[in-house]
Amino acid sequence: MHRSNELIRQKPSRLPSLVMLGSMLVVATSAPASPGEKVRQNRRDLKAEPADFEGPVAVELHEAFKSGAALVELELKAPRGTRCGELVVSVDRSGEKIEVKIEGVRRRGRSVALILCLGEAPRAPSAIVDLTSDVGHHDLVLTRKGSSDVFGLDISAERIAIQPSRTKSISILETEGTLLRAPFHSIWLTIHYRDKAARERFREQTNTLLHELEAVGAHHFKPKAGKYAPYGAWSALDPEPPPSKSFPPPVIDRYFFHYDGEFEPLVDIVEKWKKYDRPYIDESPPDGYMSTHVAGWHGRWFNTSPQTVSDKAYRLGRRWEAEERLRRAVKSTKQSTPKESGEDSHGLNP
Repeated sequence: MHRSNELIRQKPSRLPSLVMLGSMLVVATSAPASPGEKVRQNRRDLKAEPADFEGPVAVELHEAFKSGAALVELELKAPRGTRCGELVVSVDRSGEKIEVKIEGVRRRGRSVALILCLGEAPRAPSAIVDLTSDVGHHDLVLTRKGSSDVFGLDISAERIAIQPSRTKSISILETEGTLLRAPFHSIWLTIHYRDKAARERFREQTNTLLHELEAVGAHHFKPKAGKYAPYGAWSALDPEPPPSKSFPPPVIDRYFFHYDGEFEPLVDIVEKWKKYDRPYIDESPPDGYMSTHVAGWHGRWFNTSPQTVSDKAYRLGRRWEAEERLRRAVKSTKQSTPKESGEDSHGLNP
């Protein structure tokens, strides 16, 4: 959602080398191999014993949306810097007790692990435990290497809550306390403007966008303030929201709607505002930009930024970005270095 949208906007400084490495790996792994060899390799990966790791596990309780269903998820994350792979856990339910055993980190296939590990900040190994059906009060017990942490867990249609029952020894709780769940069948619209002047510049377009959403059955409402379980726009309703990761921070407007229809009409409406979003490579235009993001209970989202229209457009945009960054670096270097005799205006020998 919004969090992934923030990550998409980041520009990895080692992208050209990673792209080149990825191409080399694809070529290397595309060599002919018998089906039996591939099956044996997959079986070795699956049978590999999970490896232990150092440091506490981060515990986060949140609400997510998938295929129209609202899910309550417990996300467990190994410390950043842990070997690449996936966190392996097992779950045992007995009455009001939910025991989650943390077994370790299992490395993925070799080529995938190599690509992930060569990133500047590979994601920490994680695991998701679905708690959607665990309505009511439960004792949540996390165990690892003979130690355990115990939490009180409460789940209802309106809120979810988690509190440690004693001093923690193997985990860090990132979402302690009570979290509000999103109202039934709600969608949220987030609009980023470069500054207040840009907000005024696009006031007419914003009003037209809101009217078109109302016209397809989206009814605006104002949620009560509080700390919410879903990611994204709901964090703005927190009395103590996290600070902006952008500098200078953009001007942001957020709107919430009740909407029972399909997601496609929302995409058709928001997509018309792509032309007002910031260019992918060049600097923002003098009159600013209007970047629009819509998401909701469907478990889907759409953003007007060019790199998020499709996977193909995103990959192409990242390639252009890397090429443009390299071109500017080369140009800057040549401007600061005296030309050698025999070179043309572009620094190339004739």
